[in-house]
Amino acid sequence: PANTITGPSTINIQSLGARNIVRDIGSLIANELLVGVPYYIFYNGTEFVVQNPTPAFYGASVYLTTQSVAGHATVKILWDTVETGADVNGIFDSVNHRFTPQRSGRYSVLGGVIAPNFSQNGAFLSYLYKNGSSVRTLSDTLITYGIDPGNWTGGSNTIALNAPTDYVEFFVQNDTNS
Repeated sequence: PANTITGPSTINIQSLGARNIVRDIGSLIANELLVGVPYYIFYNGTEFVVQNPTPAFYGASVYLTTQSVAGHATVKILWDTVETGADVNGIFDSVNHRFTPQRSGRYSVLGGVIAPNFSQNGAFLSYLYKNGSSVRTLSDTLITYGIDPGNWTGGSNTIALNAPTDYVEFFVQNDTNS
């Protein structure tokens, strides 16, 4: 193609008129056809089907600088920084602080939070939420006051997501009084 595609695309070959270019599992998404790369397509009588699209990569690297979590509270992590160029294919919603896929499939999700400066013993837990409901406890970190000033909680999980309706969020629970 003359340009890398940014979403659903059409092509006009031999005066057929503009026809959709799709892949075996539906419409193309950003970066599945790249400039200068040859692709095999066939016309099925309705649309052109790409036989060898570029695999789409999805990912975002986001982080949180500071967020307070009151004792005995569970809160959504409000990721406040998306690393420059690290939101591949635009899956991170920075307004709602969630990840939303552009294509249905299985996704590996990784998240973690450091909880420094606790003033008592207790637990700090992390949860993966899908569509507003907890689907997995990622980790349960026991906090021992005075021993570890930087307690970490987090983990990873592989989860099936349907595009574009499903979304993933990360929550933490402070099970101490501070």
